[in-house]
Amino acid sequence: ILFTYLEALTNDCRDVSLDYKLSGPKLSNLPGPTTPATFLDNIKPCTNIGKGDILIPKTSCSVFNSTNLHYVLQNLHIEQLVICGQLTDQCVESAVRDAADLGYFVTVVEDACAAQSVDGHSKGLWGMKGFARIVQTAQVLKELEEARKDGFVAPIPSALLPPVEPYPAMNTSESITFAAKPSTPMLLPVEHHHASNDSESIVISAKPFTYMVPAESHHATTNAENITAATQPTREIFSLPSTSLQSIPVIKSTSDWSRSDANDASGISNALLNAIRFAGVKFLRFAAVDAMNAIRCKAVPLDRILGGHGHHGHEEDDDNKYGLNSFVTLAEVCIAGLPSYADCMIPDTKLDARRVLTVKPDLGSLKILPYASQTAMVLGTLHDQVTGELSPLCTRGLLHRVIESARDDFGLAFTVGAEIEFTLFHDDKTKQDDMPVAVDESLFGHATTLNQQEEFISDLYDQLCKQNISVELVHAESASGQLEIVLKYQLDPMKLADNVVLARETIRAVARLHGMRALFLPKISAAQAGNGMHLHFSFRNLRSINSPKSNAFPHETIPDAISSLGGSFLEGILDHLPALVSLTIPSVNSFRRVGPGCWTGSDVSWGVEDKEAPLRVCIDPATRCATNVELKLADSTSNVYLKIAAVLSAGLDGIMRGLKLRPMAGSTEAEDLDSSLASKLPATFEESLEYLQCDNFLCSILGKELVTCYIALRKAEIENSSGVSLEDEVIHAYRLA
Repeated sequence: ILFTYLEALTNDCRDVSLDYKLSGPKLSNLPGPTTPATFLDNIKPCTNIGKGDILIPKTSCSVFNSTNLHYVLQNLHIEQLVICGQLTDQCVESAVRDAADLGYFVTVVEDACAAQSVDGHSKGLWGMKGFARIVQTAQVLKELEEARKDGFVAPIPSALLPPVEPYPAMNTSESITFAAKPSTPMLLPVEHHHASNDSESIVISAKPFTYMVPAESHHATTNAENITAATQPTREIFSLPSTSLQSIPVIKSTSDWSRSDANDASGISNALLNAIRFAGVKFLRFAAVDAMNAIRCKAVPLDRILGGHGHHGHEEDDDNKYGLNSFVTLAEVCIAGLPSYADCMIPDTKLDARRVLTVKPDLGSLKILPYASQTAMVLGTLHDQVTGELSPLCTRGLLHRVIESARDDFGLAFTVGAEIEFTLFHDDKTKQDDMPVAVDESLFGHATTLNQQEEFISDLYDQLCKQNISVELVHAESASGQLEIVLKYQLDPMKLADNVVLARETIRAVARLHGMRALFLPKISAAQAGNGMHLHFSFRNLRSINSPKSNAFPHETIPDAISSLGGSFLEGILDHLPALVSLTIPSVNSFRRVGPGCWTGSDVSWGVEDKEAPLRVCIDPATRCATNVELKLADSTSNVYLKIAAVLSAGLDGIMRGLKLRPMAGSTEAEDLDSSLASKLPATFEESLEYLQCDNFLCSILGKELVTCYIALRKAEIENSSGVSLEDEVIHAYRLA
């Protein structure tokens, strides 16, 4: 038998989990070294009979997170766990989920577990579905009897069979502890063919539950009776040998990646949500970006999340008991089965309306929206509603995994920046042919737009700052009414990607507030430059002894030069560039912007400060050192998570293969390149999709499901845009802006 119970390692409880510290005095002031935890007589561990019970103190809800339990179980060669205890919807559920993820076969005995209420008990059992087999005591005993007949389980010494005697419920305001120890321990044989002689016993029991019963409280008495009733049936709990569970299906999460649930701890999330409610926020939008770069979101009232009251004055269930992960779902087909031009399912994606994904919010991305001040928005990852597994169609999850792989496998951390270009048009003025009218006729670097749109620029800057989105530079671009906003680089690529999503929404909203419409369409006029969204990349070598936090892209001693790792990273991007452009400039209109003289580059090449090269190495004017590489073949029609993940992966492939950087465009060495390396970019978007299909590396990174859906959707968009003129594209984008 293995007992887990609450006891701090320090007298001042400074080692207790943050969740417990925020949960009030009962959990923040635990027993410690000076005043150790004690057990009621009827659940007292037996340390001097047989091999003796094992005791492990814990300081958080999850026993696996705050103890060395997994280490102990591995040393005991334990493969199967039968778990009982309380509270069902807290400590028991946490132990079960973690055990399943760690590879144990888990059985929960539902009538040997207890909660504060019947509802809490039921919700806990519901939350453990898919992670454990949930049975009654009678079922365990039946299986035990069958196992004993086959010689798998040895008889239990009678000294280890104390009866269950829970404390009675009282009607006075006292602290009453309800706990039940199984009258028979479960046996887990180390090796099932020696079970009769070589076995280890283990029971995982949650901490004793202390329940305050107010005087003359009918509800409190009922809860006490529920807990007592839940523990009474448990007379004997035994383990099953590993062979007897082989025919029992156990559903577990199969994802190789999962975000820590610490981000959704009830104490932290409730404090944060209460804070934004105090700031006047009424609604929280749960958002995810689909494969076609549309934000899919739903708004949930904060009162519902925080367990407030309904419109009719009736107290509702505390929905937040499940955390924030259960509030919003989206049909899978909405994420990777619908094109940008209509809500119609594309058959070649092989998606339908039957599968559902849940939005798992990342509270680090939560922002109050200044342009909609009663609303906050949080971005999240998408997970299968049934298994909880990260969806292969989730592009934000893809970027998470690429970042983690770079860190864990290569020891690299990336720094990413972005430049967002857009064009401003009058909201109420169009030409006779319905073409919108730009707000000015300015050119690159002119002061006209800055002067005339100062109020808009100032308001936009303020609203971005309120969302903690830093702006480094604002200037007029080459086309009429065109502006560029340079976002500050981020040491976390995910934060930069989130900032891009939020910044574009803010630009649209603020333009509307000032009587304008902002268009991010890549090409608006055949006679003028288009709108890009350039990305800047550099990286840090975390395994460097001397400078793990320094930029590892430049050469250490030669000015203007790139390090060997930087060269391999750059060559990896060049090697995959014909396929990458299908993800970074992913529309027919995007390819209208590409070509000689368009400031984008038209072949597979790189240069130092060459703005006509698709990959431009940027130089710090103060130090003359190479700082980063800019990808100019990118625009706002692409999913920012997808394109950053793809570009980083291509660069990592170059590092992994140790590729040598080809000569710079225009150099003598470049003139001697063979034709395969000096190749042109795809001439059309459709051709770029063919390159993507042939790029086995990128397809393996994206995954079969996402590649299939992406190519099917983009081909549908190509077909839909057939015969559509540039003017028609601009008019359509203007109407949607």
